[in-house]
Amino acid sequence: MINNLKLPFLLIFIYIINVISLNISYPIYLIGFVFYIWTKTAKNKYFILWPISMLVVIEINFGFYIFSTVIISYLIYHYVVPFVSRYLNFNKESKISLVLLFYLFFMFYLIYFYNIKTELFFNIMFNIVFDIVLIFIFFREKRKKQNFKGDFSL
Repeated sequence: MINNLKLPFLLIFIYIINVISLNISYPIYLIGFVFYIWTKTAKNKYFILWPISMLVVIEINFGFYIFSTVIISYLIYHYVVPFVSRYLNFNKESKISLVLLFYLFFMFYLIYFYNIKTELFFNIMFNIVFDIVLIFIFFREKRKKQNFKGDFSL
C-alpha cells in the first residue's frame, strides 16, 4: 500500500538516481518502478499525479517525448493488462510480470522512435533487474504471524 509520505520520497529518490545516472553515462531509467507505482495508485484511484510527474521527470532527463511514457503506461494498464489477463491466464497482481510487460512495450517504443544498439538491450536488461529488486525492497508484502500451538511433530 502506498501512503502519502512514501510518494514524495520515491519521487525524490527517482530524481536523484536519474541525475546520478546521467553523470556516469549509464542510464538507469527506473521507469518500470514508476510503472509499478502507477499501477498501485491507479488501482486505488488516488494520487495519480505523482507517478505522472515521475514519468515526466524521467522523460525530460533522458530526452524522450513528453508524456509518451505516460501514454504507454495508461494504455498498458487500462487496455493491455486486462486483455492479456483474460486470454493468457496472466496475474494482474504479479510484480514481475507487470514490469516485464511494460518493458516489452517500452522497448518497442525505443526501437520505433530512437536509434537502437545492442548496448541498449543490455541496458534494458540491467534496468529490468534493478527495477524488480527495488520493487521487492519498497513494496514488501507484510506476512501474517502464525501462531504455533506447540505441536512440532513431523
